Amino acid sequence: MVEVPWIYRDSQKLGDVEHLLQNYRSLICRLEDVDPRKLKHEEKLAFWINIHNALVMHAYLAYGIPQNNVKRLFLLLKVRVYTSKRVFLELEAAKDEYIRATFGVRKDQKILLPRIVESFAKDSGLCQAGVIEMIQQTFPVSLRNCIKKSQLGKPRKSIEWIPHNLLFGI
Repeated sequence: MVEVPWIYRDSQKLGDVEHLLQNYRSLICRLEDVDPRKLKHEEKLAFWINIHNALVMHAYLAYGIPQNNVKRLFLLLKVRVYTSKRVFLELEAAKDEYIRATFGVRKDQKILLPRIVESFAKDSGLCQAGVIEMIQQTFPVSLRNCIKKSQLGKPRKSIEWIPHNLLFGI
């Protein structure tokens, strides 16, 4: 990963990230040529996700990368390009990576997850047990077993929702 803390008009610093900027420009040019009115459902979904990712990358290039939440930001900096043929598989993979990167466990065995996962769970109709099962599926078998063991006999409130904070450090 190459961190771009700020784009300066300094030609040396700009040269260091030129290939990243070229990839970004290429994505933007391809998105500019798309007419969303002519797209099928999966194509529209991939298009709008790619627009979102391009705007996030633009914000990082323009304002720099915040110094906090580095683990979560790493996922955003991949500025994946979603395809209409695989958009649902690509979204599932992104969800799994995000959960693995943001998952935590307190000393009292309470699971820590960002509130955005809680929103996803509500939108998906998942109860707490369903959320824990979803989380377990993102990890290798050995870690799944650890999570299961830590949750045995626990009260219903075994997840703590932590704030999801991706503020720009301007």
